[in-house]
Amino acid sequence: MAQPGSTHSFTPMEDLPSPSSSVAAFEPEDRHLRHFLLETRGLRGLSPKQLAIPSLGEIGDFTLAESTILPLLCSMTHAIAATLKAVEELRLQTSDLEARVANSVPDVTDHSTQLNQIQSSLRDLSHRVAHLPPAHAVPPPQTQSSRPRPSTVTAPQAPLSKGAPPHPPKAATQTYAATVGGTSNLDEAAREILAARQNKKGKKNSPASTSATKVAEAVKKASPPKAPTPLASAARRSFAPRSSRELHPDAADIKAHVPDLAAAVLREANCSLPRSRKAVTNDRGSVTLIVVDSSVPAASYAPYFEALTTKLNQSFPVGENPWLPFRLAPTSVQLAIHSLPINYMPHQDEDLFNYLSDSILNSKDVTISAARFLTPNRQSRMEKRAYSVVVNVEPDSVQTMLPSIYLFGNTRTVERAYSSSPITQCQKCWK
Repeated sequence: MAQPGSTHSFTPMEDLPSPSSSVAAFEPEDRHLRHFLLETRGLRGLSPKQLAIPSLGEIGDFTLAESTILPLLCSMTHAIAATLKAVEELRLQTSDLEARVANSVPDVTDHSTQLNQIQSSLRDLSHRVAHLPPAHAVPPPQTQSSRPRPSTVTAPQAPLSKGAPPHPPKAATQTYAATVGGTSNLDEAAREILAARQNKKGKKNSPASTSATKVAEAVKKASPPKAPTPLASAARRSFAPRSSRELHPDAADIKAHVPDLAAAVLREANCSLPRSRKAVTNDRGSVTLIVVDSSVPAASYAPYFEALTTKLNQSFPVGENPWLPFRLAPTSVQLAIHSLPINYMPHQDEDLFNYLSDSILNSKDVTISAARFLTPNRQSRMEKRAYSVVVNVEPDSVQTMLPSIYLFGNTRTVERAYSSSPITQCQKCWK
């Protein structure tokens, strides 16, 4: 037992082993960076095979520049994702507003009907007033005037015989304008016609023809406006294909009940668009909806395509072959651009759209929706000095593209690739 006041002497241990990398404490910054990378991968929807996240040990071996640039790139990715989400929400709201404005037709027929009723009431009132006996009106006060006024001579009346009733006062003939007040175009036209009959025949530019023209113009302005031009059937179609082109066993029931399902989706969303639509199915499982109202385009229902697709997949058994989201029927026109130099052909065929879209937009201010080579075989194209492409544009841009376009330093010929109509393209697409 040690004596009080004595001290124990311990031999110091030299060359203690350092902890291994598996048990050593990592820096908080490394853990935060790895967590940030995991969040970014999940935000973009990438799998571990597509984007492998380095371990904490590997992150600890990063240089100062790598440890600085990675958080900046992740933050930029998060900002871009948030911006795209806000833009998508704004696009949906804009589409909904455009649909409401496009389908809000001003009711001008009611105003025309009310105007006709007022005119009929005035005519009826004029006939009633014209048959009333003249009332003893108080004469207006005399005003002094330097111009002499002609004296009024009253014609003597025939003497009355005994027992005969007195002559009834003659009612003054009043015109429509005098009855309701103001000046009437109809009265002026009648006076001009009477004056023209008294003139000599063959006189040019008679007032009667001018009055008749005025009356015709007044009637034309009062007529109700014409109805809008009906849209083509392809512009009123939207369809949903199946993941695998296969006929659904309940195709007949789908055709019968899909219009009611679509109306229920619009009703739940408080949509003011017309709910009447027809449904068509084909032997490849596609479901097509056609708007019955010929003045409403199918693009007005685009904000509700996702909800309608979900309702369709939940209402019928689909197994592992569901319907894909609804989309608009193609109504674009295919144009062929010829004599493009072979030296200005993209290295990969799938890059053709990006290769041409900006050049066509800058040259003609027209946006294309698709592009492909007229000759699919690349080896066959390389044996020639020039090649041709086919681009899809909207129908209202066809005349802008024809007959030529300036591309790659020279003028290129543009013509219609096919003579098919939009409805033919629509039928080929969903069939």
